[in-house]
This record gives sequence, structure tokens and C-alpha cells, in this order.
Amino acid sequence: MSVVGDAAQRACQFIKLLQKPRTLMERLARFCCLNAQRSDRVESSSMTEIDNPFDGEAARIVRERGVTKQIARDLVVLRHLLSGDTRALAFWLERDYCPGEPVRHLLAYMLQPVREDTDDPNKTFTCSPDLVPFELSAKRRGGTRGRHTDPVVAERNSAISEMYQRIYTEIGAGGSESAIEEMIEELGPHVGENMIREAIKARSPKSGGGKK
Repeated sequence: MSVVGDAAQRACQFIKLLQKPRTLMERLARFCCLNAQRSDRVESSSMTEIDNPFDGEAARIVRERGVTKQIARDLVVLRHLLSGDTRALAFWLERDYCPGEPVRHLLAYMLQPVREDTDDPNKTFTCSPDLVPFELSAKRRGGTRGRHTDPVVAERNSAISEMYQRIYTEIGAGGSESAIEEMIEELGPHVGENMIREAIKARSPKSGGGKK
């Protein structure tokens, strides 16, 4: 199964679990409690020092539902994220909070709601906006304009260029086209000739993209 296929399967499980109970908090509680260990329970007294709305809500959930501090925080973060609010997550990430599985899954799809199928670049998997109503995206700060560097493309170009240099060295002078043809055959249909040539060009010292 591809990475996307595995992610889609987890998303489907997430959807089914969220659709069963009636209220939003019941849905989130159901999913969060699936793998919870009873031994992780904490008394609500450990969260009685309420100096912010996030700890206050989490303390109430611990008291009313008898769940762990971890699950309570996950529920608060999920509720905020589903409303497009990242403040609860940001607040606790600076402290001792490690997001649970449902929070990580939701964040993953908020960061990348449209996934490319690793087995077929022409196919994509899109998470339903009914399940994930908000998307998180990066925005350059400081007023600087221009497209940001794509680290995936940079790494791919680096790997292609290194492979080209290795094959070219083995073939010898004048073997550039032969090296490219060998790479096309070895890399398969997902890495075409144009992609290889662009990567070689991008990493060439003459273009300013080579290693210094």
C-alpha cells in the first residue's frame, strides 16, 4: 500500500469514528479514548491552577469525563483547530504537551489536504472539507516577497545531479547524453528526461545552483 493509501485508510477510520456519536465533543472524545490507557488517569486536582482558558477547559473535561490530562488537552486542541484557531495548540506546544494521534492526523490534513499519489503522480487524494474545514499554510513574514524555495524539489535535484555525475564519470568525457539515457531507463516513467535535464541545469555551477 502506498503512503497516500495508508493515509487515506487512516482518514477513513477517522471519518467513520467522527460520524457515529451525535455531538462534536462526543465524537472527539470517542476517537481520543480509543487507545487511552486507564493507568494514565490523573486527578483533576492536578489541573486546579487555572490561569488561562485552555487549562480551564481541559480541567473541566477531566472532571466531567474522567479522562486523562492528555486526552483533555487533545479534545481542546481539536475543538479549536476545527474552528480554525491554533492558539490552544501553540500555547501547550511551548510547554509539556505532545499532540496525540487524532491531533497529529488532523494537523497533517490541515497542512496538506491534497495529497499526491506516490504510485501515480497524476492522481491525488483530497480530504473532505466537511471533515477538515480549515487549511494551514505558510506565509512569509517581514514584507519580503517572492516564491519560497521548495525543499522537496531542491533535494530531488540534488539526488538526480549526484546520480548524473556518478554515471558521467564512469562513462567519461562526451558521455553526457548516454548518462541521461541511462538515468531515464533506470529511474522509470516518474522521472522524465525534462526533469533530469532541469535538475542537472539547476545544480550546475554555471547556474549558481551547484555546491560551493
